[in-house]
Amino acid sequence: MSLIQAVLLSLLQGLAEFLPISSSGHLKLLETFFGLQGKFLFFDLICHGGTLFSILLVLRKEIKGAWQNKKEFWMVVIATLPLFPLVFAIKTVKDVYDKPHLLGYFFLLTSLILFCGEYFSRKRSVGTKTSALLIGLAQGLALLPGISRSGSTIAMARFLGWERVKAAKFSFLLAIPTILGGITLESAKIILGKEQAPNLPFFIYIVGFVISFAVGSFMLKGVLILFKRVSLKPFALYCAVVGIVALILT
Repeated sequence: MSLIQAVLLSLLQGLAEFLPISSSGHLKLLETFFGLQGKFLFFDLICHGGTLFSILLVLRKEIKGAWQNKKEFWMVVIATLPLFPLVFAIKTVKDVYDKPHLLGYFFLLTSLILFCGEYFSRKRSVGTKTSALLIGLAQGLALLPGISRSGSTIAMARFLGWERVKAAKFSFLLAIPTILGGITLESAKIILGKEQAPNLPFFIYIVGFVISFAVGSFMLKGVLILFKRVSLKPFALYCAVVGIVALILT
């Protein structure tokens, strides 16, 4: 991976992370276009770490509020729980990452999820704990590249009748333990010698982190404004187009 490729990948991560279009899927598409056939999941996670710090910066008031509000805090905890059993499926997920021809199908699935979440959005008599669990289950789908984590969680929240900005903020709060867990798991495997990190210069990781953080901070503020005016349907259409193009090209 060259410096220019690292810059472009981290820019893409910052731009796509907070839009419901799957940043991981876009990273994989661009890596495939660059001919980067190695396993760069750890670099992708470092870029996700950059956007994680964007959340910590931009949503610091919401994070403090969730920490102080027991109801919100436990909703985040409950929504995170479905990810734990999926740890045992990590190997299968990594195998999927090595099969770019599947990306198109996953982008099309994201399109369907977004459309259904918006189209069938209505108030439902579901308790907060059950709502959090359902959103967490939806997040589990996003382990697969091309299925948007924010898209799946926001679409489920919309399906349950949540307002878009509220759904987006909860989705982004939920990203904190999710991304931290992914980075911790991969780092532990590398430290224990079970896996090898990509043979990249250290400054490449710094570039990926810094650019994704800077761009992600700007995008997060913009996305929260955007969701006040725009539904999920345009993003569903975009993912459908990307999915079709990916099927043709891969």
